[in-house]
Amino acid sequence: MLRARLSLFLAVALIMTLIAPALAETPWVSRSNREGGELVFVELTGSSLSEGGSITALDAEHAAFRRESSRAQLRGKERFRYRSLFNGFSLEIPSSEIGALAELPGVRAVWPVEQVPMPQLATSLDMINAIGAHQELGYDGRGVLVAVIDTGIDYTHPDLGGAWGKRVVGGWDFVGDDFDAGDPARRTPVPDPDPMDPNGHGTHVAGIIGADGRLRGVAPGVSFLALKVFGRTGPTTTDVILAALEMAHDKGADIVNMSLGAAFQWPQHPTAVASDRLVRRGIVVVASQGNNGPQGLFAGGSPSLGSQVLSVASFDNTHGMHPVFRLPDGTPVGYSPMTFSPPIPTSGLSPEVVHVGLGNTAADYAGRDVTGRVALIRRGGATFAHKVTMARTHGAAYAVMYNNVPGMFRGTLATPGNWLPTISISQADGDKIKTLLAAGPVRLTWTAEELPFPVPTGGLISDFSSWGPAPDLTLKPDLGAPGGFIYSTWPVALGGYMSASGTSMSAPHVAGAAALLLEANPRLRPRAVGKALLNTASPRLWRLDRPFLLPVHRQGAGMLDVLAALTAGATVAPAKVSLGEVAGPVTFTLELENEGKHPVTYTLSHVPTLATDHRILTPGLTTVAATASFPTSITLAPDDEESVMVTITPPAVAGEWLFGGYIRFTPDNGGPALSVPYLGFLGDYQAQPALGTGAPHHFPWLARLEGASYFRVPSLTINPAAGERAYILYNLARQARKLRIEVRDAATGRNWGRVLDLDYVGRNSTATAFFAFEWDGTGRRGRSVPAGTYVLALSALRPLGDDDNPAHWDTWTSGPITVVRP
Repeated sequence: MLRARLSLFLAVALIMTLIAPALAETPWVSRSNREGGELVFVELTGSSLSEGGSITALDAEHAAFRRESSRAQLRGKERFRYRSLFNGFSLEIPSSEIGALAELPGVRAVWPVEQVPMPQLATSLDMINAIGAHQELGYDGRGVLVAVIDTGIDYTHPDLGGAWGKRVVGGWDFVGDDFDAGDPARRTPVPDPDPMDPNGHGTHVAGIIGADGRLRGVAPGVSFLALKVFGRTGPTTTDVILAALEMAHDKGADIVNMSLGAAFQWPQHPTAVASDRLVRRGIVVVASQGNNGPQGLFAGGSPSLGSQVLSVASFDNTHGMHPVFRLPDGTPVGYSPMTFSPPIPTSGLSPEVVHVGLGNTAADYAGRDVTGRVALIRRGGATFAHKVTMARTHGAAYAVMYNNVPGMFRGTLATPGNWLPTISISQADGDKIKTLLAAGPVRLTWTAEELPFPVPTGGLISDFSSWGPAPDLTLKPDLGAPGGFIYSTWPVALGGYMSASGTSMSAPHVAGAAALLLEANPRLRPRAVGKALLNTASPRLWRLDRPFLLPVHRQGAGMLDVLAALTAGATVAPAKVSLGEVAGPVTFTLELENEGKHPVTYTLSHVPTLATDHRILTPGLTTVAATASFPTSITLAPDDEESVMVTITPPAVAGEWLFGGYIRFTPDNGGPALSVPYLGFLGDYQAQPALGTGAPHHFPWLARLEGASYFRVPSLTINPAAGERAYILYNLARQARKLRIEVRDAATGRNWGRVLDLDYVGRNSTATAFFAFEWDGTGRRGRSVPAGTYVLALSALRPLGDDDNPAHWDTWTSGPITVVRP
């Protein structure tokens, strides 16, 4: 339940002074959004259609809510109405009325509508054995309808049908091209029936699922439902995504792919819950795990954290497709244009190349004339934008950035601007050009060619791929697929083809694989599809030169193997095991089923993975491992099923650890091995606080806001009638099961009401980021408190904490806040 003034923007960066130089994430009130009202979900008490409700009952309940809202004189404006997967509405409503909204009869809960950022962006089919599924088995996904909830699809692309109705057989634009949830002036959806992609991301995703032309996707015979939830640029909101999920259900999709998500969330988030309901209605739902790998544990996003959703991690492709220029000796050099770079020439000779080292200072250019020439710049020591600005200041016509570590990279110039044409190349190619320069002038030959180049990290987890598990210790992600350096379709108007990276690219590989399984057996239920994919995935190493498997809460079951999923002839259930918090041995049962026509003997083995400690933002890897006991082998007759008892004994070490591994079943008939990943938490899961109090900012704060800067203060006087407010800044070091703020009389302790009451709150991305709560001098049900002195009491319940155990709550009380009412 939420009883607060709140504004839910996932990445609203207020411009901070050195007084508070941190990122304000999901502030409960943002100055930029206050005038337009707040966006919330209102969940009503009845069941949705997917949960057994009736249209008649839902319509009556919705009408009653509207009457009660009108009787209470609330000024909420409806954005979306939901019946299929969720019962209720999304509203835009003044922040001062949210408390009263939550108290209306028939309201079960009020949830934040959050922003979902615009997702950031050949050989991958070999990596997942999709080509074998095409050539050996003849499957291409024909007859399967895949809903792509994304930026739209360019249905005119020749690899995606070439015209509306050919491969893209339906769709809807929920927001319009000019929509941008990050801009209050553009956050009102303007829907229309044309889901043409003005951005590229959705077309790229669709190509991975099912391109058929110059490129071939995982399931080139599928049809598409294009559900456009983003504008040309900027984030969308979760209420829009929920509306798209309902349409996918109503239009009869077989599979839904969502290469998007709100990070650091809970499985109880509305889009995750709605996705689970979609699965229970017979629709396979696939979502990207997220691109927050550097932000540590428990970073997965919603909807991918849904218990029935296939959450997909990313592995780097073995090769990346890149445009090339050629050196004077004809050697091709692959490159990546920097984001926001002007177009790169596709023919002709470049001016001469001049090496300027790091190119960060004027001293780097001393004695080097780059006027009208190509500046060759080494990565490191400054932002790409700074380096290119220096090159432009000194007269360069182009900038070529070479890596300072092995491999290629793709950088960004941060924002659109008057930049030089700028590209990035590998360290080896930069060194090669430097060697040529030592022998004389070098000019580059621009070409229109695109060629594949090896990726040094091919087959390893992508550095951006988000860590799990879910904050309730459910094992996430579920499995992985290629997502780094993926070449796919792009809108024709924007070039036709593009390389991109992200778990946005790994998820559609799994959606395409699901389509092949459904073509092979249309009666498969979503759980059976997931079980087949997880059982036959291939666990991957942490590093190529180390014989340790990557932790299960980074890769799930491992790399997708489509051919194995189609030919295994056996399954193990459950497909994954989440042990939760353990202190000693845990026993569980696995059900092994032989679906083939011949008896098979399976040899059982235990393969532990690396473990991590519980440092959430900077997890450390260790070889600490559990042991397992089970029968050494089991023989199954055709169509036979047997139960296998497995006992996991956690490692005998002190502290808090996330440990895991795989129970492997290897058949004697040469068929694919089956694996079941497991994850456990050793130690006291409630040992770490939810409220972050460490350096450098030592939150929480009582603060005042001047312009765009927060100032920490020991006490504060506000006149609410004059628009003055008090602010509480706090950092959530981990997800909170409950979050509350109460108003109390500073002298007597009298409780004037709970002004913030949230369940299942996501954590901050870093130790310096924070949430901001604005207090306007009101208490229970939005009623003004009388003149006097008060404190705000903040409390957070740790994940899986006991409400009745004070040790599981983190508490903090502000300094005195004097409210004056002239």
